[in-house]
Amino acid sequence: MSITAQAAVIVEASPQEVLEFVLDLHQYRQVDLKIARVISVDGPDSDGRGSVKIWGKLKGLPPAPDRQDFVLRRWTDLTFTGAPRQPAR
Repeated sequence: MSITAQAAVIVEASPQEVLEFVLDLHQYRQVDLKIARVISVDGPDSDGRGSVKIWGKLKGLPPAPDRQDFVLRRWTDLTFTGAPRQPAR
């Protein structure tokens, strides 16, 4: 079984304003309920790269810590990817 949901919304803001809003995770978490808590945001650096540490939550699962790397292409797109995990010692 597969479920897909889509929606569209018109935003009266520039691409830069939208991407800056998303990068301000303390503010953005108010509209993205998958972010339980923001621990840190590092970057973006001069190449547009950075990382975030958050507590994420998904329906039916307990909140869990997560680190994600991101790349910002000023001001066209922003991509978050799960950071590589460190092996346990």
